Amino acid sequence: MKRAGDATRIIRADDGTIWGAFLAGAGCAEHETDIRYLLRRLGIDPDGRMVAGRSMAEPRTLARARGQVTQTYHLDVEKPTKRTDKVTYLALDEYPLEGRNRQHAVQRYSPETELTGSWDEREFKLAAWSEDAKAFLDLLANAAGKADIAIWRAIRRTS
Repeated sequence: MKRAGDATRIIRADDGTIWGAFLAGAGCAEHETDIRYLLRRLGIDPDGRMVAGRSMAEPRTLARARGQVTQTYHLDVEKPTKRTDKVTYLALDEYPLEGRNRQHAVQRYSPETELTGSWDEREFKLAAWSEDAKAFLDLLANAAGKADIAIWRAIRRTS
């Protein structure tokens, strides 16, 4: 599973309400393949269209954990700053919360970053750093338990 791109973020409505997450691709092969297996693991029809076709068919349990991660932030070129942050994890992963894999897959390079993650064609992992993002992951986990999640793989086209 490869780290999602730096454009990973929480998606908010105009009024600030959180309603989704965007896990950016990072130019690696894992982000260029389809996500059919991931969709099947979540009970979603890989050939589905629109919201009904991209929604879960049955409840699923996602792994959750809380912890602390020490990161080095290069806020000042001459004096990198180390800071320990509390993080909340949510994952659909074979080995979701084990040691080095946990930290590497969700690295945070800026203290302003709310959400980081990793994903591939089989699984995903999200890490919430802000209180809003942590509340969102709780909502997402509860929604999965009620089969109330929809997933899309978007392709950016350039003309």
